[in-house]
Amino acid sequence: MGDEPQPRRASMDSDRGTLGTIGTNVMRSASSRDGLRGRFAPGSPGVAAASAFMSAAAATLRAEVSAHRLNHQAMRDVLSEVSSLPPETSADAEAPARRILRDAVAVMAVGEQMVIDARRGASKSSGGSTPSRQDSGHLSPSLKSELGAAARGLLRQYDPSGSGNPESFRGQARLAAAAYDAMVVRRAADKFRAALSLRRARSLGTPRAATPPPGPGMRNEKEKETPALEAVRADIAAAIASWDDFDAIAVDAKLRERRGETRDSGDTSASGVLAETALAAMDHLDLWVSVPQIDRDTVSAFLRHLEREYAAPDYHSATHAADVVQAVAFVLADAGGGLASRVEPRDAFLLLVAAAAHDVGHPGCNNAFLITTEDPAAVRWNDVSVNENGHLHLCLRLLREVGVLSGFSDEERRACKATLGRLVLSTDMAHHAKLLEEFVDAATNAMETASERSAAIDEDGADETSDDDEMDVRSWSDPVLALCYVLHCADISNPARPWRLAREWGARVSEEFYKQGDRERALGVPVAALNDRDAAGANAAATTAANQLAFARYVVEPTLEGLMTIAPGAVEVMLQRLRENTAKYARVVAGETVE
Repeated sequence: MGDEPQPRRASMDSDRGTLGTIGTNVMRSASSRDGLRGRFAPGSPGVAAASAFMSAAAATLRAEVSAHRLNHQAMRDVLSEVSSLPPETSADAEAPARRILRDAVAVMAVGEQMVIDARRGASKSSGGSTPSRQDSGHLSPSLKSELGAAARGLLRQYDPSGSGNPESFRGQARLAAAAYDAMVVRRAADKFRAALSLRRARSLGTPRAATPPPGPGMRNEKEKETPALEAVRADIAAAIASWDDFDAIAVDAKLRERRGETRDSGDTSASGVLAETALAAMDHLDLWVSVPQIDRDTVSAFLRHLEREYAAPDYHSATHAADVVQAVAFVLADAGGGLASRVEPRDAFLLLVAAAAHDVGHPGCNNAFLITTEDPAAVRWNDVSVNENGHLHLCLRLLREVGVLSGFSDEERRACKATLGRLVLSTDMAHHAKLLEEFVDAATNAMETASERSAAIDEDGADETSDDDEMDVRSWSDPVLALCYVLHCADISNPARPWRLAREWGARVSEEFYKQGDRERALGVPVAALNDRDAAGANAAATTAANQLAFARYVVEPTLEGLMTIAPGAVEVMLQRLRENTAKYARVVAGETVE
């Protein structure tokens, strides 16, 4: 597109007159099935109202996802033109950028009209009856679209008027495009949360007692047992299923302290934080029993070799990997939503392995930097998911050398490697928008299938299925997609940790970005906006807060809301902390001191 910007704009202009009609048809055909029907006993009070609510929610989701997809593609086309703008030094250097923004607003106006057109039909059937199959493609008449206003509000943050710095604007517009990737499915996630609100109390039930961790007699590890090490292990075991109590940073410090080391001393050796956390998670989920093909001693050896392969950048370290492992364990554990009971035990094991390995060998620089500088890793992996392919390669090599998967048959071992490949590669943020859309679509299909089954059960007057069946990932056509989404959520979840931890993780990732920016400046390549230490200057704390606030609002929050469909208990806790943190970050941006 950068080579032929004018034809692209002309094409967009010519399509605006017909896009609304096409979009309406797409939305109606995409949501032709009945939506979510609440599963209540026949004859119960309120069953008709509940069914109407569920059906309307599913229809709304289908219609809006269709509109978002069309808008998202058009919006990315418009914003990508910003990146191809040639450097200009004239007084009116920002005019092309302003024109592109006007085009973007026009595209969003088309999207608004699509939603309005879809809503017109619904207003004719607002009497409160259960929507028919013919009407299920219409939006609820009470729903007000926020699509256009939200997009224009986001773009206004990057309006270059008066800035006099088109170079800076181009960098900021790329950030706008990344933020927009998350925003396009935010309202779809909202619909999921609303649709599940009636089911949540029943689906969670009473948590079962957690499986106690194995005692010292079950451990057979080469590292010398000491009272200090046992104390740290006990702390990890006690907090492994708690969102608020687990602190990977503190665990790393305690493990180093017992050896007389500190993170600030420059020691880059493995502390054991990743291996100990992953083993505690597998102990808690009792995977040694449910997956008899794996051996604890062998897995322990693999995890310790894996941790030694981690470098020591400020953020993408073994400590971050341990934090992600525990986030996955929290979602899987009974206390955090019990997803482990709705996935295959082998998949739960592979998900934890992928969480442990997802950043192994990370150099502290992102894929764009490696590609721009023609790093050997970028050449090796053909500029595609450079870091992630490297992480996967290391993981599979160590699994083979240590023999972790030797207990599986050849076919099972190939399946395990394929699952690990999808999991690790899904952590590339370049796949964020696609992963969101695919997960939303798959979850919708699963919920509608469960609703149709529930309707058949209601008609027969019998109910022999449990509430958990409706969120059982094992019944999905692609269960690995749900695992990829869980790992992605865990990978970006630290802004939802308790404030003291979220703030520390934010500081660490900012410092890693700044160090990459320092290298970019030294090499004479463009310095990305997030990486510019000089631009932050004396306001570095406020800049970090602003960046974390935007990331939390436009990326983390809508992503976690999507996870509500399969892990509502865990997500409620995480979202509560996230919203507390965004309020505090907003105060920091405003100049207040927040402890």
